[in-house]
Amino acid sequence: MTTEEERLLVLQMVAEGKISASGAANLLTALERAQVSGAATGEERLQILKMASDGQISATGAAKLLAAMDQAQTDEPAAKTEPARWFRVRVTDTTTGKRKVNINIPMSLVNVGMKMGARFAPTVEEEDMSAVRKAIKEGIQGKILDAEDEEDGERVEIFIE
Repeated sequence: MTTEEERLLVLQMVAEGKISASGAANLLTALERAQVSGAATGEERLQILKMASDGQISATGAAKLLAAMDQAQTDEPAAKTEPARWFRVRVTDTTTGKRKVNINIPMSLVNVGMKMGARFAPTVEEEDMSAVRKAIKEGIQGKILDAEDEEDGERVEIFIE
């Protein structure tokens, strides 16, 4: 789900009287923080929004849940002392939120993984792929690429863990 679709869902909840305007403002702020930080995937954010829409949790509860996910991610150390073991490529359908591709490749085969990832994300700019190569070379761990192809409705995420 795109950020725009998330905003529209929140506005729809306001229009239907499910949440207040101030609750919507808090929820939109929390959604943006979670999206920017990468603390919650689009699928997780959608699930939280649906829970708020269905009345299972309040808008404030949804905002707190998103903030807690963001805090949990910032509490984790940015770099681990042991070397990364996995190169992960995830492709998610932005319309349905369902994962289309989930590839986990041992770091020892990372060159093959880069070629496979490029095949699933042909619109990813060479500049982005250079950033991925640089992150691998420097030993950076965590999410190193998050790209969205609006034309094909896909979101590509690359992690080193």
